[in-house]
Amino acid sequence: MKPTATIAAVMTAILAGCSSSPTEESLPTIDLSANLPTKEIFIEDIADVTFTPLETTDSFITRGNITSITDKHIAVANNGRDGELFIFDRTTGRAISHINRKGQGAGDYTDFSHAVLSNHSDEIYIVCSGLKKIMVYDLKGNLLRELPYALPDDRYIKINSLAEYDAGHLLAFLTIGSPRLDTSDSHHAIISKADGTITQSLPISITTPESSVYSKDDFVAVSILPTIGTTPDGWALFRISSDTIFTLTPDRTLTPLLTRTPSIHTSDPQTFLYPTTATSDIIFLVAVEKTFDIDKMEGFPSTHIAYDRNDRKAYSVQLKSRALGPDYTFTTEPGRLFTPTNPIIAAIALPAETLRDLNLSQPLKTIVETLDEEANPVIMIATAR
Repeated sequence: MKPTATIAAVMTAILAGCSSSPTEESLPTIDLSANLPTKEIFIEDIADVTFTPLETTDSFITRGNITSITDKHIAVANNGRDGELFIFDRTTGRAISHINRKGQGAGDYTDFSHAVLSNHSDEIYIVCSGLKKIMVYDLKGNLLRELPYALPDDRYIKINSLAEYDAGHLLAFLTIGSPRLDTSDSHHAIISKADGTITQSLPISITTPESSVYSKDDFVAVSILPTIGTTPDGWALFRISSDTIFTLTPDRTLTPLLTRTPSIHTSDPQTFLYPTTATSDIIFLVAVEKTFDIDKMEGFPSTHIAYDRNDRKAYSVQLKSRALGPDYTFTTEPGRLFTPTNPIIAAIALPAETLRDLNLSQPLKTIVETLDEEANPVIMIATAR
């Protein structure tokens, strides 16, 4: 399989009591050493698609990095460093609130790596790595409570991925012990929204810790890989040191979803395979090589993969949309924004300047004609049928 560089947009032993089937031999297997056939998938064939232009005002100007979507709202950011977070109405794109609590005062965050809206309440959960807290705000930016996650022995800990599990809990992957190594202590966990306590650990055992950090001499580059994806049945859980990806169902059962060959421990170059989203027929994944061209400052080339559950074959996928014309292929992966009550399989921010150069169909063509060059992005949302 020959990977191509793409832009990322914007997720073994089993727990006692987990289902024991299917067996390892019957699992779908992705052969990362194979030259996978190419398959075009038009997103309209697998989902219902809507386009929402985000309102642009003097105080609502954003790059449109999607952090979360609920039935009512879309949250987008520029980056966690500037502290900016914008909330829009999902249906109309109307600007609702502009939050920036970056600072050193009470109730502020020093940075944020994740911002997750609740689909059950008007709350937003912001991960502040500097304070080792999940800050809980209302949609106007008022602090409601803080959920600390620092370890009592002061070991390194970081929240790698965060999602809303249900009305009372969050789902996270906790990187523990080392910022560079996937240690045996790292694990997924279900966390109480009320006080931040771990109500259930979800360990996926590993034999040899691996790292997504590329280093050569004094040069270091890091690929941050999502550890939580989605399926129609629940969540897809991934960790870089395991060959098997698991499904976490609403009853908190872990079952194997698929595996890969060659093993992560023997692949050369080392290639990670993580899930993004899925329909009843297709599992979408991304393969990432741990390679880097220091002279060009380009690295971690990736390949989008679709596993067809019906013919049990994997493909190098080209994801397209008829609304964007036949010549446009998405170079951002499908979003990982699906929840069982909010079945989004893809959410992608489309810059207005990009859309103007495409052979658009209606109603997207009319939407873009109303936008000027300073307009915020148009959000494409694909909802599973």
